[in-house]
Amino acid sequence: MENKVVAAFILCMVLFATTNLQEATAEDHATCFHRCTEACLASPDHFDVAFCDLRCDNFCADNVISTEDTD
Repeated sequence: MENKVVAAFILCMVLFATTNLQEATAEDHATCFHRCTEACLASPDHFDVAFCDLRCDNFCADNVISTEDTD
């Protein structure tokens, strides 16, 4: 299971590396999530939907920069 977590994380990192972090907005979470889950589900490791959803949601939440004020 740990290998699957690492593989999914690496896969997400590769996908996310193509995103320009300086211009990311809150809407980019949906794009990140979609790309990540799509790639995760297509993985030769045959991850299930729940696994991909959880990992990608957490990854994108931690890595998408929001430009909204948080005052």
